Amino acid sequence: MNSNPRSDAELLSGIYKSVRTGADNLCTVTPKITDRFMLTEVTSQIERYSEYAKKTEKMMRERSLVPREPSFASRLISRGAIAVGSFPGTGRSEIAGMIARGENRDARRLGEKLEKCSREGCHPDVSSLCREVIGFELNGAEKMKDYLS
Repeated sequence: MNSNPRSDAELLSGIYKSVRTGADNLCTVTPKITDRFMLTEVTSQIERYSEYAKKTEKMMRERSLVPREPSFASRLISRGAIAVGSFPGTGRSEIAGMIARGENRDARRLGEKLEKCSREGCHPDVSSLCREVIGFELNGAEKMKDYLS
């Protein structure tokens, strides 16, 4: 099946939004993390999200696409949910659970986009990047299980 430029654009936009939102959400919750090992893991995940954002942005620009940052409203909603879920005194277990749920949700959403793109025709490089990001998010969620009580 040939690559459908519109499907590629949709999937790349979804990947970009996912990795930017993932990094932003982890940066928001980082000041609340008191466990140094968990903080090291989350910091590593933020760095990987940043690498994926750069890689995705490069692929988008090669296709003359302009990466769009997540909207102010969606960032505000995410930060509000994090604030509600991590009030003062929230322990590492609750924070780890919140991170794991977010990464699993994002991986599921990307998986749905990948499935749709695959049906419509998607460039192998784009679908490969998406699978890589999904695997990274699922792996990150799995690592957070170490911090659950």
